[in-house]
Amino acid sequence: MKVKNSVECWLYNKDTEKFLILQCPETERHKKCWQPVTGGIETGETPLEACIREVREESGLKIKTDDLNIVIDKIIFEIPEEDMELRRTIFIVYTTETEVILSDEHLSFKWESPENIYDKLLWNSNKTTFMKIKSLVQ
Repeated sequence: MKVKNSVECWLYNKDTEKFLILQCPETERHKKCWQPVTGGIETGETPLEACIREVREESGLKIKTDDLNIVIDKIIFEIPEEDMELRRTIFIVYTTETEVILSDEHLSFKWESPENIYDKLLWNSNKTTFMKIKSLVQ
């Protein structure tokens, strides 16, 4: 079984009380879907460094380590159809920025109220972690 280390970064705007979600294009594996900033941890990179890099790459937002809190140090999801174990560190990222510069990996973005996010998520892994994240801001 392959192992992939990754980060999931839930950006939360304290002023508007909304989360940033990104729309991914349809692929062979899934239909169009919404998710938080996510990405792999590169060789030699810490989860914290990966979160900062992924947020910058996918949203254009510049964040500092003081903006980040690890919510789940490592949660493991199995993806049987890909014979993969996904080891993910989950962050909540507090920001007051709203000006997103979308990467070419995504189709669209939204700053969305917590009560409207769960049903927009495709992946059960995102749904599971979002419920933990949501409990921190309410």
